[in-house]
Amino acid sequence: MPEEAIESNSPAPANSHAKRDWLGSLVGLGIFLLGIGILFTVFSQALSLFGTPPKVEMQVQPGKPIEISSAFNGMMGVVVKVVLLILMTWVGSVIANRGIYLYSQSKMGRKS
Repeated sequence: MPEEAIESNSPAPANSHAKRDWLGSLVGLGIFLLGIGILFTVFSQALSLFGTPPKVEMQVQPGKPIEISSAFNGMMGVVVKVVLLILMTWVGSVIANRGIYLYSQSKMGRKS
């Protein structure tokens, strides 16, 4: 008999056919697509950065002596761009992950 009392006090099992919060789903999907858009932008920027010949990025002129300062400035510009691409990739993946989380939680309903 005590077992039946414990079972009746336990919360009802989750309904597998719970209604989805459509506004929450749309917001989650929109945030996910924003993150994917940021990642697409990052990859297109990376493609253009790595598709550029090193001579152009380092500002080296063929047939002229190499100026250390301009070559160093060009190299630091490439390093800064790569670091920013890594940061943008991280931000885009965090935003996309948050959108997935919001979309998945929209089916759960409101929690008290």
